[in-house]
Amino acid sequence: MSKVRHQKFCVMLVAILFVAVSVWLMLQNETKEATNVIGVVESHKASLHEEGHTLHLMVRLTDREKLIRVKLPQRESFKKGAKVELIRFERALSGSERHLFLKYVDEPKI
Repeated sequence: MSKVRHQKFCVMLVAILFVAVSVWLMLQNETKEATNVIGVVESHKASLHEEGHTLHLMVRLTDREKLIRVKLPQRESFKKGAKVELIRFERALSGSERHLFLKYVDEPKI
């Protein structure tokens, strides 16, 4: 009798943990706010992989001390010193941010 209770308890505990983790992951990825921001391209980094390479812009925003890294679409070229428009996605629970490249605002000043 107690063996059956123990098995039911373990199954219920695993089910509750699974539901709790699933809900937490869904809420973690939920965005709170999306805003457009303007930054200046400082430099770039390339990541090599089997399919080729991925370029990342290192962008300075006026409201951040550190540079942020943004993936550059393949159709775009690297333009140092150019202004870029980005979308900033803020996550609801963690307060973390993610940035997405939209477009270059103007040509670089040489």
